[in-house]
Amino acid sequence: MNRDIEFRGKRADNGKWIVNSATYIRDGDGIWLSDEDTDVVKVIPETVGQFTGIKYENTEDAICVGDLFYCNGFENSINECVYFTRFGVVGYMAHWKAANKECFFDHFVNFPTTKFFHAGNIHDNPELLSDKP
Repeated sequence: MNRDIEFRGKRADNGKWIVNSATYIRDGDGIWLSDEDTDVVKVIPETVGQFTGIKYENTEDAICVGDLFYCNGFENSINECVYFTRFGVVGYMAHWKAANKECFFDHFVNFPTTKFFHAGNIHDNPELLSDKP
């Protein structure tokens, strides 16, 4: 799967999101992304996430590491897009609140008919995971 390598993160100076940044710089002072004006600005490291190349249903927004979303057929679970370092893949962690269970899916591509619907992200909406086991 060919895709653009882009990132998003919250600006350190004002907390606004930078999205679709093709620039990623990490140095001794922190992490820097380019904003819509192509200025390179410092971002909060914990908020940086890479785009997966998978888009949400009915929008041009791409799913990014750190996003929270629902899937068709699994409306009772909130899913978190994660980078699983053990295998070096991007997948998602499903949190079934009602059943008090979690499950890791190692690829988005294993479910080609699945539709993803944006719910928020772990930085702005941590309450969506508050009942996580």
